[in-house]
Amino acid sequence: MRPPGRLAAPVVAIVAVATLAGCVSLPTSGRVTGIRSPDSDESGQVVQLVPRPPGPDWTPEEIVTGFLAASGSVPSGGLPGKFAVNRQALAVAKGYLAPGYRRQWRPSLPSPTVIDSSLADLDITWYRTLPTVSGLASAVVEVASKHVETLQRAGNIVVSPEETFDFSLYEISPGQWRIETLPRHDINLLLLTLPDFQRDYQPRDLYFFADASSRVLVPDTVFIPEQAPTQAGAQDLASYLLGSVPNGVYGTGPPGWLNEATTTAFPAGAKIASVSVSGVKATVNLDLPDSARPSSDQITQMEAQLVWTLTSSPYGSGTSGIGSVQFVVHPGTNKLLLLRKFLTWVPQVGSWPLYFQTLGAAGHPVIETRGKSGSLAPVPTPHGLGTGLLTDIAILPSDNDGGNGPAVLGACRGRVVYLTSFRYRANVIKQVLPAPCTTLSWDGEGNLWVTSGNAIYLFPAIKNGALVTPSCGGTPPCGVLSSSLRLPKSDSVSSFQVAPDGVRAAMIVRSKTGSKVYVAAISANAGYHYLAQSLDKVQVGSDIADPTALAWQTPDDLLVLGSPAGGSSQRYVYQVPLDGEPSAKSGVPAPPGALWLAADGLGVAVGVPGRPVGQIWLSGTWDGSWFRLATGGSTPDYFGAGIPAGAQAP
Repeated sequence: MRPPGRLAAPVVAIVAVATLAGCVSLPTSGRVTGIRSPDSDESGQVVQLVPRPPGPDWTPEEIVTGFLAASGSVPSGGLPGKFAVNRQALAVAKGYLAPGYRRQWRPSLPSPTVIDSSLADLDITWYRTLPTVSGLASAVVEVASKHVETLQRAGNIVVSPEETFDFSLYEISPGQWRIETLPRHDINLLLLTLPDFQRDYQPRDLYFFADASSRVLVPDTVFIPEQAPTQAGAQDLASYLLGSVPNGVYGTGPPGWLNEATTTAFPAGAKIASVSVSGVKATVNLDLPDSARPSSDQITQMEAQLVWTLTSSPYGSGTSGIGSVQFVVHPGTNKLLLLRKFLTWVPQVGSWPLYFQTLGAAGHPVIETRGKSGSLAPVPTPHGLGTGLLTDIAILPSDNDGGNGPAVLGACRGRVVYLTSFRYRANVIKQVLPAPCTTLSWDGEGNLWVTSGNAIYLFPAIKNGALVTPSCGGTPPCGVLSSSLRLPKSDSVSSFQVAPDGVRAAMIVRSKTGSKVYVAAISANAGYHYLAQSLDKVQVGSDIADPTALAWQTPDDLLVLGSPAGGSSQRYVYQVPLDGEPSAKSGVPAPPGALWLAADGLGVAVGVPGRPVGQIWLSGTWDGSWFRLATGGSTPDYFGAGIPAGAQAP
């Protein structure tokens, strides 16, 4: 029998050290921002968290809780890989360890493990074990975390399933417990709660390209110290843009899950000579090797990568502190860069009309739309789509007649996939799948992505400006990509959406143990497309129970329809960041029975099934208010959802 532990008393005190007149007001929740490191050469207010050392007669549970609180105060800003340490907090944290173990523990600040949202959310229990040789008691404390993340040295987050961390303790004297062994026997382990991590680390986006000729930037989120001086952070971010360093050679993609799908415009052998920040302007000096002869287009690509990386911050986390970039390339280039020159290089989710389906005469599916005026109107829908509701629809915009020509419709019912244009007598192309279709998504190249069971198909539907019958011969047929995902046969992909950049895809995978949300990279080589070519899919939104549908809201966020943990039947629409952090707890309650989800970057639509058809609800705000658009409709889809602005079908 494991005796219940008791909650530890508060173990952290906040001490503000004023280097200038005034004081700092700390919020009761959320990230502490605008705090400068003691090691910074910038003047300002310094706030340090001073943890409390172990008290007399503390239980093993209180010792572990105190150690976790002290560990959360150890990071103190600095450069990634060269973090500054709050030495007072480190000394206090080591005071919770057994004397022989204190000298061995070297907490890895560049690679902490992040657990749950706060100490109060952790499930901490302890039980006694056999006495030590000296006759003093020993114990094991279990810390269970439902959400676990590990920060890689490259700055990327990796999400792990629920995990239990075991601490071994013994009495160094009667009633005086100390930690003898850390979980995993890892002498470099640094466990941080989410509030500690958010206080000490900030998300930033690095930007890369899908290929050498692209003008579409793809964000890759990394974390740097929250308290790092602006100049030091800019130096490191600019260096990251040179690419990963396999065999010491620069000029490839980022080191994380986007490596096979993206590349950098910076040539091999390039070096960041210096980065200086004066006011809101950063000056970046780049040295090129003698062998490098970048074209003007390549120089422009490097400029776009730099200005987006240094001036923008993801997730509405504030500004980077840099408003312009002076880019000096040796030899030959010296330009002042502003973000507005490159705004269109990061495609946003477009604001297109909303489409959904209903049933017309004789049970034929009819596609309706809500235009800019807000009124509903049917669009020409060919009868070749058969009868009965379609399983899913996806609309690709057209650039015929200045964008006013007939759009392309992808649809499916059962095992049949339909491709056609919005004309009454348009030709309907059909393809039969081995298993029923579940979801559809267009990319910006005129390819229709189709999921069926645990398989994902790629239909090249547009060729030389015309709608064509996909060639599904060969092995694998139609570019089956599920082999790279390594999904068991019992799993299924219930929702799949390509990002506007065409390089990332989000999906919901159903298995015997439940449903999970993943993102994976799309790479292309010699005419073939690959999903998660070299790395497995990355889980996001792990704190959402039973996700059923998803949509891209911004380049950095998904919207996911799901339930809160704990078995609630209420459905919510959650904003899910792609950096692996937990989703916002305050999701928006969805209309009862909601099953489908669509977004256009400005508004959200959900579909509620019914007989013979369901309802369509819209929300243009994030306050939980919805209005019913149609009492007969299902499978909402925004015109061009997931399609970059300007990337329209012929």
